Amino acid sequence: CAVATASATRAVASASATLNHERHPPSRRERSTPSQVAMNAKLLLCLAALPAAVDALGEFHAEELKTTCPTLVPLRLNQTNTAGSLMSTGTVAVLDSDYQGSEKPAVIVVQEWWGLNEEHIKKAQKLAGAGYRALVPDLYKGKLGVEAEEANHLMSELDFPTAVQEICTIAKWAKDTGASTVGVTGFCMGSALALCALQACDDIAAGAPFYGYAPQPAGCFDTTTSTKKPVLWSSGELDLFGGFSDPATAAKLEQELADAGNKDYTVKVYKGEIGHGFMNESPEPYANETAKDEGFEAIGFDKTFYPYDADVANAAWGSLFDFFEKYL
Repeated sequence: CAVATASATRAVASASATLNHERHPPSRRERSTPSQVAMNAKLLLCLAALPAAVDALGEFHAEELKTTCPTLVPLRLNQTNTAGSLMSTGTVAVLDSDYQGSEKPAVIVVQEWWGLNEEHIKKAQKLAGAGYRALVPDLYKGKLGVEAEEANHLMSELDFPTAVQEICTIAKWAKDTGASTVGVTGFCMGSALALCALQACDDIAAGAPFYGYAPQPAGCFDTTTSTKKPVLWSSGELDLFGGFSDPATAAKLEQELADAGNKDYTVKVYKGEIGHGFMNESPEPYANETAKDEGFEAIGFDKTFYPYDADVANAAWGSLFDFFEKYL
């Protein structure tokens, strides 16, 4: 996982403030102390310095990061679900908030098409701060999209079935190392993958993805035998991504879950000026919503992004925590 030092520095203050102000832990979870919040805020700086923990042979020394990287330690998992070399090939990349194992319920947090940027890391930190074991697949293996065109290219080159299998491997890793139960959430592209993983992975018990549903071309969330595991799927009233996350897609998914006999599903469409990506606090990687619109228009997407609505985002986080409190 490569994160630029300058970018990490900018993120520290906002990450700390976000965790301290907006955390909504379930009632039975132990609240994070101020010192834990401070440690979470150091995460991105820690990842920026990660190469120091990799020796000349490419071996990753997790113990050396124990005191400096208390959350979301980068690991590579081999096919037997044990911690392997950070630099090895053909393995599954994951950030793990409890890499030595934990009986906490685990939540896999699947990325948007940008990759593991600051926005995504902060979402995982919020879950870890609420008492869950957060696991973040690095599906792009360190690559980041800094423009919509680049992100679209990265997503188009991603093999969805392989990505789903990597999520299943991570879920098994969590269970094998003590997690009591495993859930999954994801955003945009990660939402579609989360639904696929919910159906494909025996070790995942429940899923709460945001604004993304793509049965085709991935073909990994069957529209006739949709999973009967608990589902909470959320999007915004003004999400214009037709066939993926708009209100019509929400209605389609809701009907398919009902037709499949699922008794534990909720499809939420948040009202008001709530568009795609409403859980993102910033328009990263762009400077503002206008620049983001222009970036998407450049690749043929005439979509409007709206300013972050903290009330709606906090309500959505509350629903997610209530959901995982019930089912994990």
